[in-house]
Amino acid sequence: MKKTVLIVICLFSTSIFAKGNPIKSKMKTNIDELTAFAFRKDPIYKTKALLISRDNKIIYEKYSQGISPDSPQPVQSAGNIILNIAVGFAKANHFFDERKDLFSEYPDMPKEWSKLISLDHLMRFSSGLRYYNDHESEEKPNLAFWSNEETNKSDLQKKYAEFQSRQLYPPGKTFNFSFADRNLATLLIKKSFVKISLENFIQEKLIKEFKLNNTTFRFQENSGFANHPSINKSIFYVESTARDLAKLVSLYTNEGKFNKKTYFNKDWLTYSWKVSDSQITMPPGRTTLGTESYGAYWFLNKRFSPYYDLAFKNLPESLVLIRGYKGQMIAIIPEKKMFIIRIADDSRGGVKEMNDILTLANNLE
Repeated sequence: MKKTVLIVICLFSTSIFAKGNPIKSKMKTNIDELTAFAFRKDPIYKTKALLISRDNKIIYEKYSQGISPDSPQPVQSAGNIILNIAVGFAKANHFFDERKDLFSEYPDMPKEWSKLISLDHLMRFSSGLRYYNDHESEEKPNLAFWSNEETNKSDLQKKYAEFQSRQLYPPGKTFNFSFADRNLATLLIKKSFVKISLENFIQEKLIKEFKLNNTTFRFQENSGFANHPSINKSIFYVESTARDLAKLVSLYTNEGKFNKKTYFNKDWLTYSWKVSDSQITMPPGRTTLGTESYGAYWFLNKRFSPYYDLAFKNLPESLVLIRGYKGQMIAIIPEKKMFIIRIADDSRGGVKEMNDILTLANNLE
């Protein structure tokens, strides 16, 4: 088996992000095992790129499936790291004024939405709304009456066009992983930027300043959200490389700083990696993420309830992740100043695959 060779190079050196061959390593311990597992021939799990950084140095980098370090790939929901950075920067620099009345401009949206639901609720999946089909094409909200008893589905279907303060779960009180909440959050973020648009911020403050030469993005706005035809939902698409993403992720291991410039402060890190209160207060069995906890755009490995074990049992509770469809992953172990980026084309996702790769990466010496 051909061994992966590794050269330890400073993350902030522009030379490592120039076009060229993958970085290789002389490290012996566990390198072969990690490579053999992450890049094994498997009909389900297909790693395209794996990059590991520790103490601001890339210690492992390998590519497969015919891609190079400079080949942009769809990173799916892992691209939400850009939105997290954008909001953190905008709030710290007074570019952000949350639109409390966002939904009032849509005539067919019940007024209670703008009164009750905040960006915090949407980013933490705790809006209290429910959707019969939580996919991007057919979202219909479960706008049931708030009571101590569950309401049967036929009653919910009759009431889905109503939104009342007697909703089944009030905002902030229950957790539900939802693409619809995420897309509404993106819409609210776009509307809340002042002085500069979100699109211009990403282009000027991130892509240009970080020299993300292989990263592109776009927003797609579709009308007809949740049976309200005048409401748009905003979907965020990103194509990038492991090396470009590494520059952004390094903000989180360097207290929001990149090349001596501060993009967000420690308070934003604390906020982003704090377990959603709605998960902590939920009764056992109600969470939609199993044993995983959630912050603001970040999956967490923190124990949020005595009823659940850790999702990643072999890894520290400090572990945080942003995950995407088909196995995309950005993971950080803060105390080690370590992060792992995986770009993949899995046909089925799963915590176990990520747990195994992260465990091997965490054990590199």
